[in-house]
Amino acid sequence: MKLLLFLLLLIPFKVNAIETSAKSSILIDYNTGTILNEENKDLELPMASMTKMMTVLLVMENIDSGRIKLDDKVYISKNSASMGGSQAYLEEGSSMSLDELLKAVLIASANDAAVAIGEHVAG
Repeated sequence: MKLLLFLLLLIPFKVNAIETSAKSSILIDYNTGTILNEENKDLELPMASMTKMMTVLLVMENIDSGRIKLDDKVYISKNSASMGGSQAYLEEGSSMSLDELLKAVLIASANDAAVAIGEHVAG
């Protein structure tokens, strides 16, 4: 029985047991690059939260370089407060720490917080 189990582990197979409500998905083994599961992987979709991830990356690079700090106060402009979609409902003219806004972006996917951060980092 142990030999049979060992042999079964050596046989490559694909498991499509992962079901999502996403329009498109792909699961890749980090170490081998093997595609483990995919659904409409080539479907072109808007960037959406990928843009927020890039915003967070740029913030982290700017923190590492010493240009900004997590305790920086970030001004909430009319532009950032007017964003629709997922939001933290920021108020124009108020300010929040960069740390709080990052949490809003990373946890709530808040568009208004991402725009406020972008304006803080790049003007």
